[in-house]
Amino acid sequence: MNEALAQDERDRAQLLTIRLEGLLAHHTPEEVLTSVASLLHSRQHRHTPAP
Repeated sequence: MNEALAQDERDRAQLLTIRLEGLLAHHTPEEVLTSVASLLHSRQHRHTPAP
């Protein structure tokens, strides 16, 4: 079971790398990083429970 989970993790990492390479073929690293930071920031605030 652990090997299956490890393989899934490797597959997901490889897929992410492929997708990032595709983005970097059309956008600068700065554009990709800015977009990711913005997305993560907005998701963090959207999912933060109100006090």
